[in-house]
Amino acid sequence: MHILNIIHFRLKRSITNEQGFVFVYLLTILLVVTTVLLHHLSLQHIQTENLLLIQEQQKIQQLIQIAQHDLQDIIDQTSETEGTVLLEYLVGYVMTHYTLESPSTYRVQLTVETPRGTTYKNTTLMNKSEAIRPE
Repeated sequence: MHILNIIHFRLKRSITNEQGFVFVYLLTILLVVTTVLLHHLSLQHIQTENLLLIQEQQKIQQLIQIAQHDLQDIIDQTSETEGTVLLEYLVGYVMTHYTLESPSTYRVQLTVETPRGTTYKNTTLMNKSEAIRPE
């Protein structure tokens, strides 16, 4: 019991003297600095994720444009009324399914997938020997 009183007295004294005040002051500063650093780190993480999403969207747009151009060449050279074509590129692949809507118009369904696993589906109309226009 006497030992507990000594420990209690020393703890009480270290909290109230200058050494104890410095310790509390240091903890407060560390808490503020840690909070600021964690906030900055979380903002950096959000910005990195946003940048990756923007890059992924650009890849998808590029894949759609390239696939539409390649599919236009395929459709112009074929007389089939329906078909499925897998177009593979370095930045992903595009699965295309086309069906003849009218004598000169095809309905084209594009499924784009990037190496990161992002999938995008799009349906357009395509005329033989003409540009694609969105539905």
